Amino acid sequence: MMSKGPRRRFTTEFKQQAVARLSMTGATQAGVAQELGITSSQLKAWRLELEAAGSVEAVRRQKAEAGPAPDDAHGSQGSNWPKRS
Repeated sequence: MMSKGPRRRFTTEFKQQAVARLSMTGATQAGVAQELGITSSQLKAWRLELEAAGSVEAVRRQKAEAGPAPDDAHGSQGSNWPKRS
C-alpha cells in the first residue's frame, strides 16, 4: 500500500500518456501503475474518464456535423413528461 502524504495532482497530459502506455504490447494495468507510482485503480479511473470524455466529444462532433436538430414535433410544448403538481 502506498503511504499517505500530500495529495498529488496530475496533469491531463500525464494521465493521457499513462493510459496510452496500456496499449503497448505486454503492458498491464498493474505494471504501468507500479512504474508510475500510482495505484492500479487510479489508472483504471483515468482510463474510464478519458474514454468517457472521448465518447462525449465524439457525440458532439457527430451532432455538429449533422447540423441543427429538426424542430420539435410538439412545437413549444416541450417535453412529453408529465408536469409536476
